[in-house]
Amino acid sequence: MSKERLHYIDNIRILLTLFVIFIHIAMIYGAMSTWYYTEVKRPDAVTTGVLTIILLLGRSCGLGIFFALAGYMTALKIVEYKEKGKNYLASRLLRLGIPLMFFLLVIAPVTKKIVGLVVYHQSFNFIEVYRNYFNYFNGSQVGPLWFVELLIVFTLLYIFWFHVIRKGRPLALPEAFLQFPSAKNLLLFIVLLSAFTFAVRLQFREGYYFPPMNLEFANLPQYIIFFLFGTLLPQTRWQTKIPARTAKTWLVVALVNVFVVLPLIYTFVVLTKGNFDDYTGGLTWASFILTSWEIVNLVAINIAVFYYFRKSVNKQGRIARFFIPNLYVAYVVHPLVVILLALLVRNILLYPLLKITLVAPVGIFASFYVAHLLRSIPGVKKLLQEQGMW
Repeated sequence: MSKERLHYIDNIRILLTLFVIFIHIAMIYGAMSTWYYTEVKRPDAVTTGVLTIILLLGRSCGLGIFFALAGYMTALKIVEYKEKGKNYLASRLLRLGIPLMFFLLVIAPVTKKIVGLVVYHQSFNFIEVYRNYFNYFNGSQVGPLWFVELLIVFTLLYIFWFHVIRKGRPLALPEAFLQFPSAKNLLLFIVLLSAFTFAVRLQFREGYYFPPMNLEFANLPQYIIFFLFGTLLPQTRWQTKIPARTAKTWLVVALVNVFVVLPLIYTFVVLTKGNFDDYTGGLTWASFILTSWEIVNLVAINIAVFYYFRKSVNKQGRIARFFIPNLYVAYVVHPLVVILLALLVRNILLYPLLKITLVAPVGIFASFYVAHLLRSIPGVKKLLQEQGMW
């Protein structure tokens, strides 16, 4: 992989990780979702609207790009390891499994117990903490590491396909498939993925999490499809073939979708006193509309991000060079860091949106600084120095 490609792809990874941390901070102050600690129980309509739009934006596009990048790196690395005679399976299980176990055994229980101690004045008995933790394990303890958990599953399946089904040979693609998809094919893809997602949400609404894995089935179709899409990128190089006109068109679509369509949907629901649950799934027009909005947004932002980052954000300064090696660890530890910060300033009374603008930069920087300190521990840097969770 060339340095040029690494720069813009790494910069996308930075953007996505910062956005994930910001969204989790937003959950503390009023976004319509649950988190380890929620400070604002009943936010005003403006706060709820702004933060929920940001939350939906992250769900509709950010995670799709995450899985596309994960698929891309998986397809690249499995060939590289095969050529060098290295064991890719063992490497990935170490780099994904150890951070997952660290989160489950340290970050999650400590975070929950600190919230219990500070907010609910519970006793700080670690033996009791771990006893209850394992006796009542229901998957929610996985937290944001559900992404790593699912990536382990996808990686195992891809390794089986590559080594057992394909006998170590990359998939041979027809010449026509190597061209960037036409507008007609992109629209067909949107229709099919929207229909697939809508069908899944007939049974599994947004907000339902499969207990053992803390996995939201409502969004599983986009995770699967975009991981597979990512595995094709080393061969198709679609990310380098996006026409400028196509990128501009989809950027406009994304901007209209985010700043016009979604606020109109939210305003309509509020003014008509509609039920937000109708938009989360089931056989309703509301679910169909929101599902279609998400998939259109997913495709539009993916195209725009890949094109404009490659063209305009294809270099790195000191800040980016600090972020890159610490991304994975920051992702793992950020729940504990941002919850500690939120508890520290919880008695400072400010309007939620104003408080977020003050807390978010500090929480993001603190997460990366803690990650930097942890990576200085012998063995941690070596474990995570290569691909990380991507």
